[in-house]
Amino acid sequence: MGLNDYPYKDTEKLKSPSSRGTVFGEYNLKTGDVITTKAVHRVYQQPYSIVVGSYITDMQLNGEPNRAWADADADFDITDILGLATTQEAVDALNIQATYRGEAFTAKDRGELVYQVDFKARNGSGEITGLDQFGRIALEKGDIATMPEWLDMKNVVGISAAATSEKQGKAGYTLMFAGSKAEEISGMVQANPEWQRKRDEGIIGFGGKR
Repeated sequence: MGLNDYPYKDTEKLKSPSSRGTVFGEYNLKTGDVITTKAVHRVYQQPYSIVVGSYITDMQLNGEPNRAWADADADFDITDILGLATTQEAVDALNIQATYRGEAFTAKDRGELVYQVDFKARNGSGEITGLDQFGRIALEKGDIATMPEWLDMKNVVGISAAATSEKQGKAGYTLMFAGSKAEEISGMVQANPEWQRKRDEGIIGFGGKR
């Protein structure tokens, strides 16, 4: 449980010519080229849900480092948010005000999440603190709604609204309720495009329980 890092290594030998796009342009690869990638899965696990982020620590082409690829692709990214999604009926049955507390994280940093939900009024808002490169992040008020498709899940009940970083400006966030009685929330801050060229300043994962 909690936040843990899981390093991994992948080697791919191309069976046919290919091109790989980065923010620096297209790279044309030949049959037989070998791409070696070292990366880390950063996982925040709670009893009913997990948030998974990944980032590349090293990338080599035919045994030689390729810094352009590494710089382009090393940006932290949330790859999965999974769990026992709370049903719409269960959320509708709640008539409480709840405070969720937990953690927020990037590739190298971790902070604190506090999020309040008024199930009677059907909305929520909160904040993330302790991530140095962002400053305080206000998770602005949003309405509880059903999201037909979200990442690899369908018909997830959650909240999606604007976010504002003290140091980075406007962004957005999305979260889901998890557990049979919405005991947890798990979500991510979605980056403003202007952040994307800065390592670790793309997307933030978070989770908490009441």
